[in-house]
Amino acid sequence: MSSKHRHTGRVPRPAKASRKSLDLRFTIRARTSLGRRAMAKRILARTTAASALNAETPVQTVVYIHGINNHPDEPELKRIWDTTLFGHPMGERTRMAWWVDRTRYPTPPQDEDAEPLQRQSLASGVRSLGSGALDPFRATSSEPLIQSLTDDAGEQAWLRSLDQGLAANARKKSLGLAMAPSAQGIDDAAWRSGSWLVTRLFLADVYDFFFDEARRQRMRQIFRNRLTFAGPLVVVAHSQGTMIAYDVLRELKAADCDVRLFVTCGSPLGLPPVRERFEKWTGKKKLPWPECVQRWVNVARPGDVVCSDLTLADEVAAPAGKRVEDHQVGKRRDPHAIRGYLAEEVLRRSVSDQVGSAFRQELAQRLVVAGDLIRQVEAGDEGERFPVLIELAEFQNADKQVAVPRTADTARKEVVSALNAVAEAGAGANLSLDHTERYVSARLTRREIEHLRAWAIERGVALPVQRIWRNAIKRALVGQSIDTIQARSAQQAYAASGQTIGVAVLDTGIDGGHPHFREHQNVAAQFDCTKSGVPKPLALDAHSDANGHGTHVAGIIAGELLVAGPESKPAKPKSDEVPTRLVGMAPKAKLHIYKVLKDDGFGEDLFIVKALDHIARLNQEAGKLVIQVVNLSLGGPFDPSVFGCGHTPLCNELRRLWAQGVVVVIAAGNEGFQVLATADGYEAHANLDLSIGDPANLEEAIAVGSVHRDRPHTYGISYFSSRGPTADGRIKPDVVAPGEKIISARARAADEKMFKPGKVLPKLEDLYVGMSGTSMAAPHVAGAVAAFLSIRREFIGQPDRVKRLLMQHCTDLGRDRYFQGAGLINVTRMLAGS
Repeated sequence: MSSKHRHTGRVPRPAKASRKSLDLRFTIRARTSLGRRAMAKRILARTTAASALNAETPVQTVVYIHGINNHPDEPELKRIWDTTLFGHPMGERTRMAWWVDRTRYPTPPQDEDAEPLQRQSLASGVRSLGSGALDPFRATSSEPLIQSLTDDAGEQAWLRSLDQGLAANARKKSLGLAMAPSAQGIDDAAWRSGSWLVTRLFLADVYDFFFDEARRQRMRQIFRNRLTFAGPLVVVAHSQGTMIAYDVLRELKAADCDVRLFVTCGSPLGLPPVRERFEKWTGKKKLPWPECVQRWVNVARPGDVVCSDLTLADEVAAPAGKRVEDHQVGKRRDPHAIRGYLAEEVLRRSVSDQVGSAFRQELAQRLVVAGDLIRQVEAGDEGERFPVLIELAEFQNADKQVAVPRTADTARKEVVSALNAVAEAGAGANLSLDHTERYVSARLTRREIEHLRAWAIERGVALPVQRIWRNAIKRALVGQSIDTIQARSAQQAYAASGQTIGVAVLDTGIDGGHPHFREHQNVAAQFDCTKSGVPKPLALDAHSDANGHGTHVAGIIAGELLVAGPESKPAKPKSDEVPTRLVGMAPKAKLHIYKVLKDDGFGEDLFIVKALDHIARLNQEAGKLVIQVVNLSLGGPFDPSVFGCGHTPLCNELRRLWAQGVVVVIAAGNEGFQVLATADGYEAHANLDLSIGDPANLEEAIAVGSVHRDRPHTYGISYFSSRGPTADGRIKPDVVAPGEKIISARARAADEKMFKPGKVLPKLEDLYVGMSGTSMAAPHVAGAVAAFLSIRREFIGQPDRVKRLLMQHCTDLGRDRYFQGAGLINVTRMLAGS
């Protein structure tokens, strides 16, 4: 599941190419719109003007292509290659051309990381073939396999020739394939239990490449797609992947693709039957040097049955001044395994020298595509669309050398035009474009994301794109609790009822007609931010909350209503039914409702950013703070390897609002309790530290944990409430408030006819409902701040001072600071101490 925002309440295959040619620079598809065509021409013109600079542009991408046999799915296989070659995941800087045929190998291997690698991965490859296809691989000879692959006599003869050559070379080289009990050579039994796996898996996969045109074109297109918009690049190919890569690269011109280094390892390109097939395609005795390749390094291992010809220099017709650099490395028990090759010093050094030290760093200085988006895209299908959030850059290009003055509006329009221009054919209507002041959201394919990345880092061409984020989804995370935080006494002693204070509630909407909000006409405005475009105004009494979460949160902040038991009347309640007044923390506060979560409780980052933009503009245009407090009872997971803690796009927008003078209150999250799977298959229940999510880890905000509704000293912190510290070591949550079984307004309440003045008092259970979560704790604090500001108006516009006063006057519950923060909020003490 993509990282989504949700409320924190209620605890609990690659498409076939349609084009024969490939433009590896900036492919612009035709559009009926003249504006889009003009945009494409401008971009191509800028690309041409910048071509002189590109000669010195450093390597931007390393493209991998794997070899024969079954392999893990793409994200995991790329991780293995990254960590073996570079020591850590590389994110957008590397790509995997993943071409495993899941019709042949339906189940990914589970032991790719195991040692010895060759024995485990090869055996897993054969096992994953399935019972129906396995018999030919088990036979005494390769003949049943050859006959199962093709009925063509010529093709069978070619496969026999290849098989005999591999077998003869294997015995001659005395291969050590990790099957023998001793490393002292290998006998026929070991050959039958080891080398035959390599040989027969190679026969099956290589047949597809040379004789099954549809599968060959699939392999070629997958590799081509990984080359597009990659900038200057390095290609690292293994086994059959070297044939696929060479087959594509030999057709490309230097102007189309800039391959600074082509690394082949365990390559069968030198085998006579393989050269024979390429001779038929190229018309040349020797393999022609690919024009787009500047340098070629080949690494071979004695004993590797697939590369029995250990050198390629004599088999490649190189132009003057160029030659394949052949390197032989030492024997291993698993001679064909890719991890053995990637670990070789000569291969690592060749790649390292070419890409440079800045490229190799784990924390790169300039990454455009966020790591979590990369992982999501790698796990998806080739033509699948992914929600992205494009952060607009400062108004000059990435390397600061070419000034490109733009206003924010111009930058946004340019990015939108570019997105329309580069969209896959016929997909313009599917981009789902939307924007705010500093962000553009869209649904893009992998190729479109890679295209934008290329433009963002191309010298002299750069679009104003700072970063491409995953458009993360957030989820939506009162009776006696009003006394727990001393809000009722504050209302009685100080008349602190939130009058004239505006509180924005970013949630699932509100039941605007609920009687709880009538007496003080609390709902001041409603906007729907989940639709494309600017926030859509709604009627004040509109029912925009089919979920119920937003109505419940709003009812904790403001509003009040007298309720009683069944058939009770205002003047004559039954003796055993005492009328009860349900009161919000700041009953007279004005609520500005922003629907940023859909009715299923989930919403995108952009929905929230649109609301925050609208609040900032409203305050700015009014020349004063119309909205003084914002409540967000929502959140999502946080990956510190992708974002600086508290510096996600959403956090950055909240920080700007805080700087404007608005107090931001956020639910800490409900991730404090998890059920973990143990190695022996059992479940372990655990309370977890470091569980503060996003955006609650923002320093310029008040993060709120949860305690028991009316006995916080006895029961302490709620078991589900997220614990600190933050990933960068700060104390969170800041404070705690009641969040267990909180009674507040129920959306979609009973028929309004029963609520007319002078009639029967409404039943509490008809209009109110109990919910638990830090989603319920946060509005206690937002309401408390609104109540405080309605009396201590000199603190309006000073969120840092408000936060400091709030924390200074909390009640210490005697729990760990990473659990309780400063403690339980106390509105009366806060007022008395100020």
